[in-house]
Amino acid sequence: MFKPLAHVFPIILAALAATGAQAAQTDKLTGLPVNPDLTYSDLQTTTVCSTQVHTANYTARRSEPIKTVSAWYASHLRGFTQIHGAISGRPTEAFMNADGTISVQLVANSPQTGVYAATYSRNAKFQTMSNLTTWLAGSAGMCH
Repeated sequence: MFKPLAHVFPIILAALAATGAQAAQTDKLTGLPVNPDLTYSDLQTTTVCSTQVHTANYTARRSEPIKTVSAWYASHLRGFTQIHGAISGRPTEAFMNADGTISVQLVANSPQTGVYAATYSRNAKFQTMSNLTTWLAGSAGMCH
């Protein structure tokens, strides 16, 4: 009885691989889940207000609407605060933990186009989209 199943199981696995079924990855920097449509790009470290901020950058494999990708993150990042905004006229969604030290930012070119990049950050103290925008602009005005 089990022998026929042993022959079918590898076929099922091959079919799943061929359809592109992918499990969510985990970001090594933050330990947070990564949307399956994103591919790891690089890791960067920047000094912001005398604090080392680490970012892991991801690029999109395909163009999914920002609402769709945001909904995925909202369901996978329970307890995180979601903030809507725009940076340089581009729709941006950010998800932050309670103290703002771990975050995920999603960016699209326009509301009609899909997400093209995601950044996972550790040690950046973002509490509002304004903080995030100021940091991305490189302004020291957010340092107290």
